[in-house]
Amino acid sequence: MAKTDDWRWCCLARRVQHCEPKDQFSSCEDLMSNLVLRVCIIVLGVVALVGNAFVIALRCLNKTENKKYYAFVIALRCLNKTENKFLRQPHSILIINMAAGDLLMSVYLLMIAGVDLHYRGVYAAYEEQWRTSASCQLAGFISTLSTESSVISLTIITVDRLLVIKFPFGDRRLDMRVTRAMMVGMWVVVTFLAALPLANIAYFDNFYGRSGVCLALHITSDKPNGWEYSVLIFIVINLLSFAVIAVSYVIMYSVARKTHREARINDTRICQRRYTSAKSGGTTHDSATMGRRMTLIVATDAACWLPIIALGIASLCGVHIPDQLHT
Repeated sequence: MAKTDDWRWCCLARRVQHCEPKDQFSSCEDLMSNLVLRVCIIVLGVVALVGNAFVIALRCLNKTENKKYYAFVIALRCLNKTENKFLRQPHSILIINMAAGDLLMSVYLLMIAGVDLHYRGVYAAYEEQWRTSASCQLAGFISTLSTESSVISLTIITVDRLLVIKFPFGDRRLDMRVTRAMMVGMWVVVTFLAALPLANIAYFDNFYGRSGVCLALHITSDKPNGWEYSVLIFIVINLLSFAVIAVSYVIMYSVARKTHREARINDTRICQRRYTSAKSGGTTHDSATMGRRMTLIVATDAACWLPIIALGIASLCGVHIPDQLHT
């Protein structure tokens, strides 16, 4: 078995059966050495691009109008808040912003897929050139911007659902002014966090270029430059966000059970709530339907990120993470 300082030297030692180290994602020929992963990146990138673009377009169009619009007309309607009733609803603003964050992830995935195709068969010869390029830094910036905006949007959506369920007939809800201010603040903060490693600071030396896929996730026992910042962004902030989400859903579940129990005991309350709901045009029913949809969104995103957070915490505790889990 041979050991080298750089995995690319192993590409020259073809006759050596075991050569270390090995790259987590790449081979001597390809950026994405795993064929299944390569196909998944393309499929997920296209699906995420089309799906999130459709969500944004659907929210920007009135359901009662003809939907045969060109892309620039849809964009104009998104900017014209007074013309579209859906953009005057807080939950629509939240969904649009989360879809925008997920749309950025599709851009990142398609960028990596394009680079893999461009360097197909000769990747090792251009590996360092790619990792230190401006394109790799841009890809890393987009991925961080996407992940953090998505996680924070999920947190705000969950808090909004908590307020609706906890105070169904009260005024403690996110109005349009607060929702827009929170979304603007979120994008400013996540843009700053994602752009800070691009600054000419020695601590962030090639922060996004530590791997061929330009991700700064800290899920290994290695401690390269900027690893503390990576832990702060991808583990601490995300863990706190999902802690808020988990506690919020526990409270919502508790409130729902309490309400159901009281409703079964007192039939008068049921009649009164139905009457109030009918007078308000089905507001309670609409809130429940929207709550189920948002719960599904939160659950799917949590299923994606919680394993990564768990791997990061395990690596910080000194647990060796097999290379197979990285891919």
